[in-house]
Formats: sequence, C-alpha cells, structure tokens
Amino acid sequence: MSNIQWTGITANPIHLVKADGRHGGHWCHKISPGCLHCYAEAMNLSNYFVFASGLAYSGTVPVNMVFSSIIMEKLVKMKKGERIFIFSMTDCFGDWISNDWLDLAFAYMVIASQHTFQILTKRPERMPDYFRSAKERIRKTVEDLRRELKLPPAEFVWPIPNLWLGTTIENQDCTKRIPYLLETESVVWFLSCEPLLERVTIKKEWLDQIDQVIIGGESGPGARPCDLDWIRFMVRQCQSAEDVAIFVKQLGSNPILSACYIDGVATTYQKLKLKDKKGGTIEEFPEDVRFRQFPVPRQMLSSSLSL
Repeated sequence: MSNIQWTGITANPIHLVKADGRHGGHWCHKISPGCLHCYAEAMNLSNYFVFASGLAYSGTVPVNMVFSSIIMEKLVKMKKGERIFIFSMTDCFGDWISNDWLDLAFAYMVIASQHTFQILTKRPERMPDYFRSAKERIRKTVEDLRRELKLPPAEFVWPIPNLWLGTTIENQDCTKRIPYLLETESVVWFLSCEPLLERVTIKKEWLDQIDQVIIGGESGPGARPCDLDWIRFMVRQCQSAEDVAIFVKQLGSNPILSACYIDGVATTYQKLKLKDKKGGTIEEFPEDVRFRQFPVPRQMLSSSLSL
C-alpha cells in the first residue's frame, strides 16, 4: 500500500541489482527545480532501506540497471485490480531507458488489464514519437507474452485502456511540457502540480483537455514554501475548465498564508500551522481546497454515452 494519496500501490520494474543479484536500489537524473528534494533520491541515499544503492540522482547511468519481468508478472497474477503508480522511483522516459524495455513494460500493462497504471514524467517530449512508433511493437510483444505465460489471446485496444499518462508542472516554465502530453494518445491525461513552487497559469485550451490535476506543496526536510493562494488559484482554474478532476494531495510541510513577494521572494507571510507534518490531512485543509477527485477515462465516457 502506498502513502501517496492518489494511487494504491507503487511498482518499479526498472531498478539496479547488486553483485549477488539482490535488489540494488534505483537511479534517475534530476532535470528541473521540482527535483531538488526528490523523495526517491532521499530513499536511495538512506541507510534505512535495505535496497538503497547510495547513489545520488546525478552523474552517469549505472551499468547494473535491469528490467525485472518478475515484478511485472506478479502484477499480472494479482486478482484484485489496483491503481498503480508505476516507475515511481525513476522517470521511465529518461533517455537511459530503452524502447525495448518500454515496449515490454507496456505489453505487461496491457495483459494486467485488471489494474490502472499511472505514469508521471518530467520528460514528456519523448512520449509522442515513442507511442506513435510503438503500437505495433507492443501488440506483437503482448502476443508473445500471452503465449509465454500460457494466457489466451485477447483483443488489443489502442490507446491502452488502463494506462494514464501525466507530466509534472512545478512552475510556470514547466507548462511547456503540457503540449507534448496532449500530443500523446491516452485515455487519461493528468498533471501533477507538486511540488507547487509558484503561482502557475495554465492555458485554458490545454486545461480543457486535461482529465485530472493533482496539486501539492513540497514536504520533507528543507521543504520550500507553498502559498495557499497558489493552490487556490490552481483549483479555481480547474473549476473553470471542462470536467477536470481536482485532487489536492497536500499543503506541504511549509504552507504559508498572506505572502508578500518582491522579485519572487516571500518577504512577509504567516506560516500555516498543521498537525500533519506533510500537510496531507484533508480535514485540515480550508474548505475551498478540499478536493480528492479521480477522472473517468475517456473510453468509458464514450461507451456510456453510446448506450
């Protein structure tokens, strides 16, 4: 079970291995301001987790990175459907991840149709070309896997009905990622505005196409401030758009009120006092930001309208 409120469990089929074959942790590469206090890197550097590799999310790609079909086969065998944040510890659209690994991962997701898979990337520019070229490769891989796993054939549907695609928008500059997301076929497009680092305006023509917006302040040691007004402004934008599910995950560990800004730096503000150290208890939210909504995939909407 995950402590990330918008998902059920996490899964990471791409990871590192130790010399003795045991799980060796994870790796990614920081690329934007939202990566500064990366929780995945903190876990990877921690002495608490047995699998931690001790590697920072920088430098060169580790040579001991593998794709684990075992992890994906476990998901296939699960009877109960879950909402799964897959690749939570790395960015699967990083240039160190091969198309072959992506094809295999998505083929397993097709077969594990009882689940809903959520993918979040800070590198959506790779997605449109990848998915345009990958359809037939994934279909063929699905056929091969079904034979290998002794599963019966099944209809191949595109876009993948149980796959949601999202990108992170932590500041205004990162809104440039949104067009790449919208160029990629998907039954659900979502944005994760976390950590929300400033007041962000999203073009209405983009937001009208988005199915879900997740909003949250930064948590953990050294968390940067998140002004409640930024969250409120994002909520109001979503409310004025068409059918956007709003999910306010957390106010963060450093939520502030009534901030006065000079050159983008808060000069006067009031710290919002919360019992939850991550600001994730919805009962502590102001009423106007108490939203925990999930989207309905467009394929399901189309089916219901046709009945």
